[in-house]
Amino acid sequence: MNPLDRVDSFPEPWKPEPGDKLTGTVVEVGERVSEFSDAPYPLVTILADHGIEFVWHGFHTVAKNELARQKPRVGDKLAVKYFGRDAKGAYEKYRVVVVHAEPQEERAPDWERMAKDSAHELTDAGAPPEIYPEDDSGAVAL
Repeated sequence: MNPLDRVDSFPEPWKPEPGDKLTGTVVEVGERVSEFSDAPYPLVTILADHGIEFVWHGFHTVAKNELARQKPRVGDKLAVKYFGRDAKGAYEKYRVVVVHAEPQEERAPDWERMAKDSAHELTDAGAPPEIYPEDDSGAVAL
């Protein structure tokens, strides 16, 4: 959606009932301080697949935690389903799925650096360390 198209209207607040889903593209991410707490909560504006823009106030604990964990950004696809209160009535249940438009920074080890470090360790030691000594049969003892 063109920014000039967006300026002519305000997004509808998403006020789900149990079983409601919202799917679309994230067009804005922000935060707001609740009138009930000094802690900010996330606001995610989503252009729904059917063309209407909604703003989701993620102030419920599960919604806030899921958004913080998945870190949606502008351009990402987002789907959320509201399940209502859990059986004990202790919290509001949400399922959130975010598909990032661009890959997130990987959290895997730096394999190339480790390989180089290992090669230097072998060169410095003169021979590879014997991690699992072999017995006379050639089997590796664990």
